[in-house]
Amino acid sequence: ISRPIKDVFSNIVLMTLVLCFKTRELLLNGLGRPHIWYEGGELNGQLAGINFPRTTFLDWIASGVVLTRQEKDAYTMILKYPEYHYIIGVLEGDRSTVLHERAHATYYLDNRYCRLVNRRWTELSEKTQRFVEKRLKECGYSDDRLVDEFQAYLVENQNVFKRSEFAPLQQELKAYLTTYKMTTKTVFL
Repeated sequence: ISRPIKDVFSNIVLMTLVLCFKTRELLLNGLGRPHIWYEGGELNGQLAGINFPRTTFLDWIASGVVLTRQEKDAYTMILKYPEYHYIIGVLEGDRSTVLHERAHATYYLDNRYCRLVNRRWTELSEKTQRFVEKRLKECGYSDDRLVDEFQAYLVENQNVFKRSEFAPLQQELKAYLTTYKMTTKTVFL
């Protein structure tokens, strides 16, 4: 996977477009179908946020789908800001989900962060990895998304795992995320 990164004077600039929706229904109507397409074809549980690379949305459009009005609105905004590499969809005012979705964007866009997370994952004991995998699979996540979801939940500071052993890793990931500049454009739909 190509991960578009702009490295300027050692500062990574990650370009993320955040689309804010007034209701969960509007979020799902605007970005739900491309999100499901990106995640592997099914939606499990209550969706609080959506994330995927810009190219995923454009590939989904190119597959020949007929767009709803809300999807056309999202498509218009995504086309309006071509410099943004990653798309996040959230409900207005939901700061916790924004943290979670930005962690996904960073994992995708920043090779150094991705390598750090993957290295830390392999350093966990097999028993701990199985515990995390079981919890995330219970939430409906596929095997290829487990490490990415794990880091996003840790960054969000959600008590999904409820284990003190994760505190140092959580602090490390949060510290890393404060060391780069993420350029975010927020659009309200």
